Order: sequence, then structure tokens, then C-alpha cells
Amino acid sequence: MANKMIEKEKKSSRRKPQRVTIAPEEDVLRDYKPRTALGKKLLELRRHIIAEGTPLLTAQGVAREVRKRRGERA
Repeated sequence: MANKMIEKEKKSSRRKPQRVTIAPEEDVLRDYKPRTALGKKLLELRRHIIAEGTPLLTAQGVAREVRKRRGERA
């Protein structure tokens, strides 16, 4: 994932899908400096999870996980 850019289609209910270019983790957060203790903790957790090789959830995956934990239909 060194300098490879990932392209995804961003879907919107009102507009045509548009292409969004997402940079790999190290490019996106390389110069990011959290301003709060919570931000630092969350960034540390994210880096730890990535280092373990655990895949990150997409926004849809997060929504599905929340519904599952609330006992709603997934």
C-alpha cells in the first residue's frame, strides 16, 4: 500500500455516483496531529488495529455493527 491510491465510487441517493480517490493510511494520517486527548487515543487505537492486520470497517460496516449490537436487523 505504499503510494498506491485507491478509487471508490461514492454513492448518493440524489446524484450520479462520483469517483473519490482515497489515499492509503500512511499518506492520509502521516502529518495529522490530534488536538485532544480523545483524538490521540483514537489515532493510537487505529494504528494498533492496522498494525495487527485487522481490516478496518467501512461506514456501512460500522452501521451494520451498530444495528447488530442494538439487536436490530442487520
